[in-house]
Amino acid sequence: MSLLKTGNAWAARRTTGDDLRGVAHDPVIGLWVFVGRGAPVPFDGELLTIPGTSLVSGSPSFTGRFLSGNDELNSVAASGDGSFWAVGENQETYHSIDGITWTLFFMPGGLFDSKRIAFGQTELGGLYLVSGRNVLSRETSPGSFLWTVIDSSTHNQTDVANDDGANWVSVGGTVGDGTIRTSTTGTSFLVPSSEFTELAEAVDWGGVWVVVGENGFIATSLTGLTGSWGAQISPVSTDLLAVLHLDGQRWIAAGAGGVILISNDHGQTWAQVGVGVTAEDMHAIAYDPIADVAAVCGDGGVVLTSQPLEIGDLAPTPVAPEPLTANSRMIQEAIGRLAGQFRSGSGEPE
Repeated sequence: MSLLKTGNAWAARRTTGDDLRGVAHDPVIGLWVFVGRGAPVPFDGELLTIPGTSLVSGSPSFTGRFLSGNDELNSVAASGDGSFWAVGENQETYHSIDGITWTLFFMPGGLFDSKRIAFGQTELGGLYLVSGRNVLSRETSPGSFLWTVIDSSTHNQTDVANDDGANWVSVGGTVGDGTIRTSTTGTSFLVPSSEFTELAEAVDWGGVWVVVGENGFIATSLTGLTGSWGAQISPVSTDLLAVLHLDGQRWIAAGAGGVILISNDHGQTWAQVGVGVTAEDMHAIAYDPIADVAAVCGDGGVVLTSQPLEIGDLAPTPVAPEPLTANSRMIQEAIGRLAGQFRSGSGEPE
C-alpha cells in the first residue's frame, strides 16, 4: 500500500501576473501551455508557453502573447502529438500545431462561452470535446477542424469527458444545485434524477470516473452512469475546481484558496498537500508523465509545481516478529547490558 505524504514540496514558479484558467502539457514536444486573461478591460486572451525542463528550474522564464481574438481564454488541451486547442469567451477557439503559432476559429451553435476543452479517444477516434454555457460540442471527426453541437440544454455545463469509448459524462449546474449528465451516444444526454452540489470537472481513466465541485465535494464511479456515483470523504470544505488523473491510481485535485489534494487509490481517499504555498484560487492542472511533474495554475498568474509529486513509494510489508528462542533471548539480554554500560560510562549496567 502506498503512503501519502502531506509535506510542502510544492513551489511557486510564477507568483504575479494575470489570471490563468487553463494549462496543458504535450510530452512529444515537451511544452507547457497556460491560458487566461490579461489586464485590459474587456479582458484580453493571454497565452504563456515554457519548455518542460525550464518550468522546474530555479528561475523559469515564460513567453507570453496576446491572441488575435481579444477575448479571455478558459481552457487548453493537448492531443499528445504536438498540437493544442484553446477555447474561450464568445465562441473563440484557437488551434496550434506547435504551441507557438495559433489560428482563430469560431465554435458553432450561437453565441456562448466555452468553459473547458478536453481530448478523448472516443469510439469515433481521437476527438476534442468542449463544454460551454448550455452547449456541448465535439469535433465532427478527428482532425477535421469542424465542430458539431452535440447537446443544447438549460444546464450550465462546466466540463465534458469521455471514457475512451461510448460513455460520456457532463457536469455543471448552479450554486448548490449540480448535475451529472450521461450519454452513450455523445449526441443526447440524460439528466439524472439525483443531483449533487455544483460540479466543476469530470475525468475518467481506466474505468474510474472522478468528479469534484463545490464545498470540497468529490464523487467516484466505475461506469459514470446514473445511480453509480458515491461521494467520498474530502479533507477540505473549499470549492474544488479541477481534477486530473496522473498515473496508476494517482489523482490530483485543486481549488479555492490554493488547495491541492492527492489520492493514491483512484479517488477513494484524499490528503491535502502544499499547504500555505498560495492563497489564490487554482483553476487547472496538467501533468508531465516523463518528469513526474504536475503544474497547477490560477488567479494572480500563480503557477505551482511539485517534483517529485508528494506521494511516497510502496511501504514495506510488515513482517511478524519471530518468537524468541533461549539463545536469542540470551543474546538480546547481553546487548541490553552492554548498552547500559555505554550510556553510564562505567563498567556496571545502569
